[in-house]
Amino acid sequence: TTVLLVEAGLLARARDDLRAFEALTPPGAFREIWRRLLEGWLRTRSGELALGRDLCDEAAALAEAPRVRSPLWGMQALYFAAEACLDQGDLVGARRRAERALGWAALPRVRKGWLEARTRRLLSRCHLRADDLDAAAAESTRALDVAWRLQNPGEQAHGLLLEAEVALGRKHHDLALELAPD
Repeated sequence: TTVLLVEAGLLARARDDLRAFEALTPPGAFREIWRRLLEGWLRTRSGELALGRDLCDEAAALAEAPRVRSPLWGMQALYFAAEACLDQGDLVGARRRAERALGWAALPRVRKGWLEARTRRLLSRCHLRADDLDAAAAESTRALDVAWRLQNPGEQAHGLLLEAEVALGRKHHDLALELAPD
């Protein structure tokens, strides 16, 4: 629930949730990775971007360790670290982390399409900020393809909003307005 509380902007409740997680979760890889990941996301959304990124990077490194090798945990941590980089204006760092996360998504045993869709949207936003509209459109289309394949209405809606942003970047205002009601 911590991630949901952070995304809803309920940061004080997210801090309480994180303290409960730390108090109740037994020691081990799960606790160490998710404590860093959750605190990193909370710090990022609290405006402590560098600390949030660093905590998420630590979580990703632990998740990628040979004794753990958890694609979900690694992808989630890398995605959050990439978001922190993007918020800092570090497009190179954001792209590097997002591409590492997509490396996990390419593994046959990984079926975390919602995270792939979000990571592709993040890459598209990186390209938008760099004014590379062709690359932004390509990643946006890939993200939307994943969302349609998953039949996930939330991911589809986010994908359509991003398509509208790309259309605005290309000065296609009518297309952007057409996409908005969806």
